Amino acid sequence: MADMYFYAKIFSEPLQEFLNKTLNTEYLKWSKRTAWEVVCECVKHKRLRAVLCGQFGNYGMHPAEASFIIQAGICAHYIGGAYYPIGGSQEIARALIPTIEKA
Repeated sequence: MADMYFYAKIFSEPLQEFLNKTLNTEYLKWSKRTAWEVVCECVKHKRLRAVLCGQFGNYGMHPAEASFIIQAGICAHYIGGAYYPIGGSQEIARALIPTIEKA
């Protein structure tokens, strides 16, 4: 959905406007709504709402201020699973040390 919106950016403004009015209406419809607004409309259980908006730290805005498109993109990113090194993020740096020292 977002691809066409961003591809349109390579064209002149009049053509972008045309593409947005014809091909990107669905994207623009959801991008103008907040994550919290959409989640509250779809989910009545308060705790489930909080869980569904729990990734707001990834985009640094409260769900009541962030575009639903951002929230949906983050959720889509994690849908296949998320991974974090055992021992925390510092393990990435520790694993790089031998390569850096060798160089």
